[in-house]
Amino acid sequence: MRVAKNFYWCIYYKVTGFPKPQRAWYFNNILLQNPLIQDLENAWTMKNTFLADGCLQLERASQVNEGVYTLVATNFLGIVNHSIDAKFHKDPVLISHPTYIPQGRLPPPISTIKKKPDAENKSKGTILVN
Repeated sequence: MRVAKNFYWCIYYKVTGFPKPQRAWYFNNILLQNPLIQDLENAWTMKNTFLADGCLQLERASQVNEGVYTLVATNFLGIVNHSIDAKFHKDPVLISHPTYIPQGRLPPPISTIKKKPDAENKSKGTILVN
């Protein structure tokens, strides 16, 4: 299994077994039932009797979707599973709400410089007109 981004984020997989195993996906040990996440098998393996090759496609991969994905493959001969820890963003702080301050990091500095009004910035000299 591997995680990669094309147009959408995908967790690519390949499952073999005879007869062809049924697949179920779990996210953080809970059965995955999200309509924005789909198990898409490649068309060339759909009629294959022993191979399933495809990807778990995430239409909106956000921090909420980061975690452990587990593929469970079963047939009448047995059960097997494989997990992958999927991270879709390098630094979650960059996409966090601006008021969120993670533990262990200093808050951003607050600017204390105040500008003087334009009237105070003008020269207070005398002008003579003939």
